[in-house]
Amino acid sequence: MARRKGLRMRLEIERLRGLGHGKKTISRILKISRNTVRRYWDDGIKKKENAPALYVAPWAEALDWKIIEEAVSRGQSLSDYWESYQSGLQDGHVLKIIPYVTFWREYRRRYPRVDLVMHKNYQPGLRAEADYKGRESDFGFIDKKTGEWIQLELFGAALCFSQLFYCEATQTQKQVDWLMATQGAFRYFGGVTKTVGIDNATVSVKKADFYDPDVNFEYWKFSKHFDFAPIPTEPGEPTHKAVIENLLGVFWRWVRPRFKRRTFFSKVEVNHFLFAQCDEFNNRVQKKYGSSRRERFEKGEKEKLKPIPKAVYEIAEWQKAKLHADCHVQVKWNFYSSPYQLRGKELDVRVSPSFIEIFNNLERVALHQKFSDGSKGRYQTDKNHLPPAHQAMFEYTPQNVLDDAKKIGPETFAVVERLITKSRHPLVFLRRCQGIVRLKSRLGAENVERASKMINELNIKFPRLNELQNIAKAPIQPVPKKIERKENPYLRGQMSWSFNQKEENHDNTKH
Repeated sequence: MARRKGLRMRLEIERLRGLGHGKKTISRILKISRNTVRRYWDDGIKKKENAPALYVAPWAEALDWKIIEEAVSRGQSLSDYWESYQSGLQDGHVLKIIPYVTFWREYRRRYPRVDLVMHKNYQPGLRAEADYKGRESDFGFIDKKTGEWIQLELFGAALCFSQLFYCEATQTQKQVDWLMATQGAFRYFGGVTKTVGIDNATVSVKKADFYDPDVNFEYWKFSKHFDFAPIPTEPGEPTHKAVIENLLGVFWRWVRPRFKRRTFFSKVEVNHFLFAQCDEFNNRVQKKYGSSRRERFEKGEKEKLKPIPKAVYEIAEWQKAKLHADCHVQVKWNFYSSPYQLRGKELDVRVSPSFIEIFNNLERVALHQKFSDGSKGRYQTDKNHLPPAHQAMFEYTPQNVLDDAKKIGPETFAVVERLITKSRHPLVFLRRCQGIVRLKSRLGAENVERASKMINELNIKFPRLNELQNIAKAPIQPVPKKIERKENPYLRGQMSWSFNQKEENHDNTKH
């Protein structure tokens, strides 16, 4: 009796048969007799004919599975479809008592999908994950004033042990929105985990690397304030933070039909809706665990979280600024000083709601109180940032100006004293007074005194520097000499026609 071929040979015969080869070709390829091929060929056909038919539940024929598959492909979750379908059935209907798990099995028999995943066990309070969901075109609100559609971004964060979920709508995915949403997640959880898993977006990671990622400086300060360790994922590996990736997808598929049934007119309305749905989502009992996310959090993870710092973290923006020759950098419409040794260099400026911080190679070199956003052209100067010559100029007080003006002359002293004492503040015209005093070195004390005298005679209360300078530069006008006339008997003047009292009296005595 011929020895039976092994399983490997039988499987190879079935494989080649499935590729369309005939018996003769298979026997030649495998180098076996055609009778052997024929025997296993017939055995394969008999097995398929005698195989038991696939079980199909009787109630499943009442459903249109193509419509269900189309709804799932559009983004609706299977559980939401089954809940909405059962809610529309009458009491006592056959499908009303079918549980979701049975419905899910029947669906997977028709549309199988096997994902190979690695299950991870996390310690309570050890790790949280945060991320943005991919942009959804139907997630946003309508602006009431313009009627324009405003697109929003869906932020999500989750605790890996209990899978407690938090979500929030933000205008953009910029760093300010990212950090504010992360703070909101910590407040919702009531504490901070030891580590936070993040992706390699530029708002949190400056340079991605498998071994040594470079965390963004602002996000590093943020993590230091809340005392957690940021753990960036490997570049191009979103499954390294599978908890939040999965929860964002599950939550959005569950909440999307509800979201589309309503119309929103502001981001505040959207967030109020999301917060309510988030609480309901966390209170839903998970069939896999037999408890809700909220119950697992309250029992096993809440006490393991670190407390939130009492001090409020001021979220800031970063920008580049060049230190100009006057030792100031421009931030929006105002100016802030930095050490004069860094003039001409490009510095990093951290702009927070209260302070302006200036850094050179991650070393803070200046800290200033921030001017209000409405102010323009104002200067915030630290004298220690200026060169010694500039510091001496700042120490020049009004009294020094008065002393120098007195040395020039009383007229100049009167002008300078009026500018300092009669103005609304002694420092308003201080630089103008300095300019008047310095005219002595260029034009001479006499010319300055002469110009000041003319200003005082003209009663100009607050003369400008250029007015006094122009008068001092003008040439001195010669004083006209008085003309003295000698007596001339032949010259007829005013006296020739005047009334003479003596001659009048002589004429009267004569008559």
